[in-house]
Amino acid sequence: MSYTRKTNQTKNLIRQAMIDLMETNSFESMTVDQIAEKSMITRSTFYRYYDDKYELVSEIEDETLKYIESIRDSKQISGDLFSFDQIKYSMDSVKKYAPTIRILLSENGDIGFVAKIQRSVSYIFFGHEKINRTPKNKVIEELMVAIVVKSFQTLPSSDVSIDEKAQILSDILNKGIINTLTN
Repeated sequence: MSYTRKTNQTKNLIRQAMIDLMETNSFESMTVDQIAEKSMITRSTFYRYYDDKYELVSEIEDETLKYIESIRDSKQISGDLFSFDQIKYSMDSVKKYAPTIRILLSENGDIGFVAKIQRSVSYIFFGHEKINRTPKNKVIEELMVAIVVKSFQTLPSSDVSIDEKAQILSDILNKGIINTLTN
């Protein structure tokens, strides 16, 4: 096995161990010892790849956000970003990272990730638009971003399909919450 492949394999084990631990432990209370034990490596191996748990979680978050932002830059996204087709494409694309997003946004996750993902989603939907940045519009943007982030957080759900979630989100963003609830 090549050195690069072994390095990537070890880093993936460490990242997955942290995500698995965050299912039951808060990021703040988690220790490097726990991460090393869960990934079946030594502390010194952990420190060969990461300075501390903060660098590790930052790498996981950055990789996730980079992927989310790449969706906006792909050739598949254009036109009305709030249409069913665009939202479904985004949700289908994000599905790969849905378990990680759910964990990072949970009460056990890194509190800083909420702000990071909100900035990314805001950029995706509003970054290139010529929107008058009035206080009212900023509040509307924040609420829309919160709805989108919450929909990403709840993607891995057996109760509602991605098609149904995409339709609900499209309806909320285009018609409003009350109209969506009453129709």
